[in-house]
This record gives sequence, structure tokens and C-alpha cells, in this order.
Amino acid sequence: MLAATEVYVGLTTDRADRPAIGGVEAAAELRRLESQGVLEPRATRAVLVAAGHGEGGLTAGTRPKHSSGLSTREVEVLRLAARGLTTQQIADRLFISPKTTDHHIQHIYNKIGVSTRAAAALWAMQNAVMQ
Repeated sequence: MLAATEVYVGLTTDRADRPAIGGVEAAAELRRLESQGVLEPRATRAVLVAAGHGEGGLTAGTRPKHSSGLSTREVEVLRLAARGLTTQQIADRLFISPKTTDHHIQHIYNKIGVSTRAAAALWAMQNAVMQ
């Protein structure tokens, strides 16, 4: 599940070596990787549904509402962490210390009930936190 999530988030996020691709293209790539046996089919389908592609997923322009209790700053930190930025990179981008960034990350984990960045990224996709 985490591998499929990381692939989807990685594809739909700007990286230093390439720009982000659209959700439709990312979904097609996940399905291609599934057909080649690289990704587990049930995990791939779960990620695609969470991201709004098929099996009762979101339609274009629809985003689920959530009440996570995250502060505005925590949402900013979560978005950057889900895009693969390190604690130092998040701190630099938001003009805060790495220690403050780490505190935000720990509070995010506690509020959304996860313990890893990959799980937080999946949660962010499922709860329409990603931009």
C-alpha cells in the first residue's frame, strides 16, 4: 500500500528532476505498474480510489470535507512532507527551525493517527489535503 502511495504522490508532485504530472496520467502509470506486477493490485486500487480514480472515487472537481483538527501551519507542513521534503527542507521553506518542524510533524501524526510520512501522505490524499 505504501509503495503505491509513494509512487502516486511522487508522480503528482513537482520534483527537482521533473514537473508533476496530472492525476489521470499518474493513475495510468499506477495501473501500468500493477499490470507488470510491480505494484500489488489491491493496494493500487485502494490508492486510486483514495485519490479519486474509479470504484466510487471522486468525480472531477469534488473534494471530500474533513475535520482533522490540523492547524493551518500543520496542513502546510503535511503538504510539504507528503511531497517528500525533508524536515530541514520544510523548515527552510517555511522559515521555521527544524525542531519546530519536527514538533509539527509529531502533532500531525498524533492528530491523524499515523506514525510514518508515507502513511501521512496517504491520509493527506484520502482527506483532500494535497493541493
